[in-house]
Amino acid sequence: MAKLGAMTMTRLFRSILLAFALIGAGALAAAYSFKPPVTVSVGTTATALATNPRHVYVYFCNLDVSKTLYWGIVGDASQVATITTASGMPLPPGPYSCLGLTELAGGQLLYGVATTGTIDVRVTEAFPQ
Repeated sequence: MAKLGAMTMTRLFRSILLAFALIGAGALAAAYSFKPPVTVSVGTTATALATNPRHVYVYFCNLDVSKTLYWGIVGDASQVATITTASGMPLPPGPYSCLGLTELAGGQLLYGVATTGTIDVRVTEAFPQ
């Protein structure tokens, strides 16, 4: 009985791997076009980090060593004033302080704000091909 169960599990595992290889890998591998990274200087008022509404993926890093970046997503430019240090999501300082946002809906715009001074933020966007 135990041998039959082990054989069944092995076959099931192989079937899952085969299904993933034939179907899953193609479904997960979408074709994207990435823009080169740019550095955006973010001040004490909401600054656009990624504003092309066609993007589906945004990756950004807080390059400052001491200041927290506060970021948020808005549906259109008329909502930019809602992104503040009080309402934004914090991204702490540091060279490895990065965040990737995937499966963004069309029209979602990314903004950032600093509590004082300016913060350099490295940003890249990806678009469907």
